[in-house]
Amino acid sequence: MPGFNGNNGYLVIEGTDLSGFITEVTGLEAEVGVEDVTAGFGADGVSQRPKLEKRKGKIIIAYFEGRIPTYIPKLKVGGPYNMVYGPEGAVSGKPKHQQDILVSKLGGMKQTVDKSLIVFEADWEQADQPTADMHAGAVFA
Repeated sequence: MPGFNGNNGYLVIEGTDLSGFITEVTGLEAEVGVEDVTAGFGADGVSQRPKLEKRKGKIIIAYFEGRIPTYIPKLKVGGPYNMVYGPEGAVSGKPKHQQDILVSKLGGMKQTVDKSLIVFEADWEQADQPTADMHAGAVFA
């Protein structure tokens, strides 16, 4: 029987462990454009090839009084910042994603009427190719 997600995500940005502050990591979407490479006379159909891959996502970080100087500087708009993410922690054999990211949008503080956690939101896009790509089967050693 495989071990399933223990709900203990792992997120490190620029060497700072944000695991205890994350409330949501969404996206980590991988997308690729398509290029028409049809050539020659009399072609009956389109020939296409993939363009370069691109990844993006969103991180939502809880506000903890007195701890903001520890982790908010890692989410300034810009970058690049090195990110290591594991949806099931940093346990050997679990999915791992690591790459440099650019923080493209920063929102917060966000609070709802029901007095839930106050959070910061950061949208990111890749700054470079992943060094460990969980979509390609990368895992923690």
